[in-house]
Amino acid sequence: MGRRRARGSWTLRIAGIAVVVLLAGGGATAYLLASRPAARGARPLPSRVTSVQTVGLGAQPPATAGGGALRQLIEGPGGLEFSPVPPATQAAGNPVWTADLMAGGSYVFIYSPDGRCLAAAGRRPGAALSLQHCNLGPDQRWHELAATVKADGRVFGQFRDMGSGQCVSAASSAAGPASLARCNPAQPWEQLLAFW
Repeated sequence: MGRRRARGSWTLRIAGIAVVVLLAGGGATAYLLASRPAARGARPLPSRVTSVQTVGLGAQPPATAGGGALRQLIEGPGGLEFSPVPPATQAAGNPVWTADLMAGGSYVFIYSPDGRCLAAAGRRPGAALSLQHCNLGPDQRWHELAATVKADGRVFGQFRDMGSGQCVSAASSAAGPASLARCNPAQPWEQLLAFW
């Protein structure tokens, strides 16, 4: 005859099994939480280019705001600026940007002279417009807002940065620095850009 087990040994066995089950369940839960896909807002942005255009990025003030001379976004001595385009160049064009339309509808603007991307540096308030090494992140993605305005045969629209949520803006004076500003639903000419 076998020996009889001590009373209470089943209690210890059941308690041990319960501890093992709890630890396994906790480990499985931790694994599932850690391997879960990222939150909706953190999904990676599409990296596939659907079309490429070589363009100038131009703003055109009305006659009441210093004349209708087209201003082109270029890098100047003090950084990015909107510089007046001579009439002879307006007809021929001077494209210094590559506008890459990405899957998903955003644009990446690449400055042709040095291959850097148009970007928002910092967060609002105080985000600045700059040229940076291209990384295709949200600070270098630009959405054209739906409303557009046609002037002199060109289609103008506001371009909002996906990182800062602000729009490219020209200076109100005849020439001046480019900046980022709150996207104005009234569509002031300073925030209307055309591919030229």
